[in-house]
Amino acid sequence: MAGSYLDVQLGKLLKAVFVNDAKVADEFIEPSKALGTFSARIDLGYLLGLLSKEEHRDLHLIRKIRNDFGHDPTPIDFNSNKIASRASQLTHTWHDATARPRAHFTAAVMSILGTIDVALYTKKHALQKQNTAAERKEALTGDNELLKEFEQALENAPEDALDLIEQMRKEMIKTGTHLEEQILAQLQKRSTAP
Repeated sequence: MAGSYLDVQLGKLLKAVFVNDAKVADEFIEPSKALGTFSARIDLGYLLGLLSKEEHRDLHLIRKIRNDFGHDPTPIDFNSNKIASRASQLTHTWHDATARPRAHFTAAVMSILGTIDVALYTKKHALQKQNTAAERKEALTGDNELLKEFEQALENAPEDALDLIEQMRKEMIKTGTHLEEQILAQLQKRSTAP
């Protein structure tokens, strides 16, 4: 179950770095597609620099342990030779070498899961900031008619520019309004002035 959860979280991290096209990303990660296996996701995460070499190695060991439990028809546990051997090779553990194999496995899963979750959180928030910054830039540049009108109004009365900017700054501080709202308010005042 822990391996499956890591698989899902790694898939989410990969989607967070893909371009914003959920349909294509979801199809690409489906079980029968290119990134449909835990192994492929681990390798791509490493190749993209989302996982360290050690995390890459440990994730493959965790995947193999998960597969041992899922595909061995005989009753096995963490003390079975094959699983204990793999668990003893995990590097993301705070336990000493004499600890139980399950303790090594649990520590490695939690450690790598923490790394993936922090990376996922960081990627999501970085993308939100990029989108917000892009939206702000678009609102204040390019074809923004409001900004063009404001620039033209300032060109027509340059002597009033500093006073107007100072009035807007004070009003924004006082009311908590955004720049766009202040520009619109100033344009409306100018258009109704005699």
